Amino acid sequence: MIISLLAFAELVKVEHPQIGNSLIRKIENTELPTLHARNIIAKPTNFRLFDVDTKVLAEQLTVHTQRLFLECRTSEFLQLNWVSPYRQHKAPNICTMIEMARKVSKWVTSTILESNTADNRVEILKKFIHLASELQNLNNVNTLVQVMTGLNNASVQQSWQQLDSLTREKFKDLYYFVSSTTNYKVMRDAINHMSPPLIPNLDLYLTDLTFIEDGSQACEIIPNAFNFRKNKIVYRVLDEIKSYQATRYTIEPDQNIQAAIENIE
Repeated sequence: MIISLLAFAELVKVEHPQIGNSLIRKIENTELPTLHARNIIAKPTNFRLFDVDTKVLAEQLTVHTQRLFLECRTSEFLQLNWVSPYRQHKAPNICTMIEMARKVSKWVTSTILESNTADNRVEILKKFIHLASELQNLNNVNTLVQVMTGLNNASVQQSWQQLDSLTREKFKDLYYFVSSTTNYKVMRDAINHMSPPLIPNLDLYLTDLTFIEDGSQACEIIPNAFNFRKNKIVYRVLDEIKSYQATRYTIEPDQNIQAAIENIE
């Protein structure tokens, strides 16, 4: 109930700042606590992140992604704040997640391509496919999509055919899961049937909110009028996001691995 009230208050604030701020002040003491990076991030270490056990790495990536996801505030998702000229001020945590997605995908691709032999590239590719599978088992859809984006890079695709049949089938299943076909229908349906904790794909919500915002502006009859229909739809999206933030993983962070993840370039 508190989660729903907060999302509603943020929406009210857009059109009626004084009323919205008053509502937020009354319920802000019940907001979910934020996990700050300084509490779990150690100094960078020299070991290779790729050398970490696949299951452990999936768990630690999930811990890291969960922290970033929990730090995303409701207000950041409003009015396309994450693409505004002032996005670093209005949506700093969403921007951090977007940047981290780019880094993880690049890390996957570059780790594969750094190998000097075709056989080694295939072994690295296999490990990343197993990593994606472990992320799926953990319901960490967000990081799963990032890993698959790295694996789908055109420069990596030539190594796919050298995979054994079992790994190739697993890769095909994961590819189907993250496919954008029919507006990511497979992924959306899967998320709707997952039991928390889970980390959804942030891009799905940013895409939906962009579509809602652009669509409502195109259909606007009275400029700057309060659009109840649009805000009702936005509220549903925000409420869904907050519901996923409400349930936490109980995985203990490994400070060395967290430091290495934080320093992915």
